[in-house]
Amino acid sequence: MDDLLLRYGTRELPEKGETIRFGDWSFELVAGDIKNICFAGTEIVRAIGYVVRDANWGTWPQQHLHPTLTRTAQSLTWRGTSHCHTENGCKLTIVRELVLTRDNQLRYSASACPDRAMETARSGITVLYPLQGVAGSPVAVTGTDGSVTHAHFPLLIEPWQPFQHIAQLRYQHAAGWLVNTGYAGEVFEMEDQRAWSDGSYKVYSRPLALPWPYRLAAEEALTQSVSLSVTAISPASKALPALHPLDAHNTLPATGLLLTEAQCEEPSHVVDALAALRPQHLLAHYNPEQNSPHWLATLAWIKRQSQLPLLLEYVLPVRQGEDFRPALALLQQQLAEAHLQPDALIPSPAPDMTSTPPGSEWPWTPALEAIYRTTRELFPDCSLGGGMLSYFTELNRKRPPLGLTDFITHATCPIVHNADDRSVVQTLESLPYITATTRSFIGRQMPYYLGPSMISMRSNPYGSHVYANPQQRRLTMTHEDVRHRGLFFASYLVGYMAGIVDAEVSHWCPAALCGSLGLQPLLSSNLTRWPAWYVVRWFAAHAGQRWRAETPQQGAVAIVIENGEQDPIWLIANLNDRAVTIPLPEGSVQQSWSLDSYGYREKQRPLGGTIFTLEACAVCELTIGSY
Repeated sequence: MDDLLLRYGTRELPEKGETIRFGDWSFELVAGDIKNICFAGTEIVRAIGYVVRDANWGTWPQQHLHPTLTRTAQSLTWRGTSHCHTENGCKLTIVRELVLTRDNQLRYSASACPDRAMETARSGITVLYPLQGVAGSPVAVTGTDGSVTHAHFPLLIEPWQPFQHIAQLRYQHAAGWLVNTGYAGEVFEMEDQRAWSDGSYKVYSRPLALPWPYRLAAEEALTQSVSLSVTAISPASKALPALHPLDAHNTLPATGLLLTEAQCEEPSHVVDALAALRPQHLLAHYNPEQNSPHWLATLAWIKRQSQLPLLLEYVLPVRQGEDFRPALALLQQQLAEAHLQPDALIPSPAPDMTSTPPGSEWPWTPALEAIYRTTRELFPDCSLGGGMLSYFTELNRKRPPLGLTDFITHATCPIVHNADDRSVVQTLESLPYITATTRSFIGRQMPYYLGPSMISMRSNPYGSHVYANPQQRRLTMTHEDVRHRGLFFASYLVGYMAGIVDAEVSHWCPAALCGSLGLQPLLSSNLTRWPAWYVVRWFAAHAGQRWRAETPQQGAVAIVIENGEQDPIWLIANLNDRAVTIPLPEGSVQQSWSLDSYGYREKQRPLGGTIFTLEACAVCELTIGSY
């Protein structure tokens, strides 16, 4: 197997940028966008680009043509053209220009013109602000009416737009820079992209309160621009506001696996696979409008044979004005007929499976208090879960009533907005903020169940469907992310766990058992296991043990198990796209197993010296003894 397939699960080349330096500036040109925009070595803006969304909020790919780069002593100019071909045969032509001058002024403009009318949920410039040095920092926002609002970048995640009608945004970076961005050509607003697991705040157009999708008229050019300037100020005299870690017990959460009806056509294979992985619980989804009652009988058989607790998500069908209780009574009957006794039940009204953006009217549902109380009455022997069967975005917008459920849950998905490798890894930066925000409204004592947490998207609250991936590309909102098959997903899961170190998550579901959402191909006699399988087995084996997270090198993370008098165990992952050299902890270091370009290898061997090299996306386990 070639390195690309082993690392990323696809032969599609990773996105690569060209690093450009001019004076104190540096940035990367990546497929028509500029990323990692740094001034004097400090990232001040994460990205400026032009995005084209279809009516379902999917991202149209762009073909980039004939870029030119011109330098003079006083300026740098880059120009590029891209074409975007939509479903209805429309060709959208986008002409971009970037101008950077010696007086530390940067201007990015884009003009888009369709050759025929087209529908879009969003088409325009987006600007991403990073988290480090920015979260909690002072900001002054000049509105389109000339008013100025003094505030801070939110520390906890805002469920709605922090700032609207933006003409200019001026913020103080903690490193000692005053960063000014001006917006023209459309009405811009900011959303807290951490809500979708992105590692950024995003300024975009047009406002979400306006109808979408909307139409772009044929042969009418739309031009937008962003200006950026930087001036030196004194570095922050005191640290920016920071998240306050819980007084965490820091024990690894119980590891669960998602089962879907499509995976379980051969239940005996499922039971065999579970016996090899040894998770602590199972998670399954039952929507009576999509699943047959036979699915419940299959789950009952798997539960009996595996002897594992089962958490059952239930999508409650409701129609406006109708009594919801007969649907719950029917579920009670169906579970009895299937001889299935779930250990936990997580009900959610069907309308809550669809996201309600800011400015939109919330769909009618029965009160959650009534749903939870009725569920408790009908299923007294089940633990009762609250929250969302979708993502943190929806949980944060519709926060559940407390005191009626035994735990709160939500999932995450890192490919809602971007699917390139760097963006997916950067979503891990949002996890401490997601979990801290959740803890801020559920409290410190409420058990917190997290997941599923895989890369692939199992459901799409933002549109009518998830996307197929026949070309095996890195694709947003797909139920078949190719990286599940590669080392990338294995290292991602280690990084994910490190990101929730302070959240006191009691139960975690990293992925499905198999298939496009899982850890191995759909089950048969094929014993193929993808790299993440070994990482999930490791987490399951160490559930309940004390741990901490370390960052031994930039882009590398380590989960450290502390077993009292036993030798510490380190699970180290390289999240970079290149090899890194990692300092070895003090002591006698033994490498137990590794996941790298040679596959999974169990090998007990001592590591001499003070450093060792870990390949891109590789994972290994070290045992640290005393000399």
